[in-house]
Amino acid sequence: MVKKIEVWKKMAQEKAIAKAEKEGYRILTNREVEKIMTDDKLRKKYKDAFPCWTGTHISYNSGATTAVITENGKERKVKLLPKDGWYLPDKFSLPTGKKSREENPKARYLPRLKNYHGLVSRICDLVYGGGRLVYASFGPSVRVRALVEKKR
Repeated sequence: MVKKIEVWKKMAQEKAIAKAEKEGYRILTNREVEKIMTDDKLRKKYKDAFPCWTGTHISYNSGATTAVITENGKERKVKLLPKDGWYLPDKFSLPTGKKSREENPKARYLPRLKNYHGLVSRICDLVYGGGRLVYASFGPSVRVRALVEKKR
């Protein structure tokens, strides 16, 4: 896991990316943010950090069966499910695995747009979805926080 996490104020995703690059930071990946959200102690410590951008970029077009994921400069293709729903997470903590049900605490939900090319965002809403919603739908101008760490 990361060493020292900082929480940046609300900003659009392009501004968060530019600031991170300019100042030598990296935005925590969706998987790292997931670990914070599922750890009671960390979730309480960073409760004011949500909603937030993650450093996981996803790109897909309407009707696509694959998406391109970029994290820490590495690009990979992942299977994209044909419709929104509850699915088990992949290694990026994105719900692209086997179909599941909301009752399964390991299941995640990805509400999608027809096309999306941007950062994945997370909301730590323990009521709706129990913090298990993974968003690839916030517009790039939406202002949310970012969890970051200084590059080593």
